[in-house]
Amino acid sequence: MIIIISENKIVNHKETDIWLSFSSDNIVSGNTLEENNIGLSLAGALSNLEMEISLLLSILS
Repeated sequence: MIIIISENKIVNHKETDIWLSFSSDNIVSGNTLEENNIGLSLAGALSNLEMEISLLLSILS
């Protein structure tokens, strides 16, 4: 099984079983509805983590 997760570009490869592409504004593409849902969750989690890190850095500085 080949899984590709990429940022800011569409991935489409005939040998890829699952592919996800997401941008910083949480626009997600996937090769099936299930992968789209996984991608939305992943993009949201990464966005939340980025905000938490920014908040911690602002508190520490």
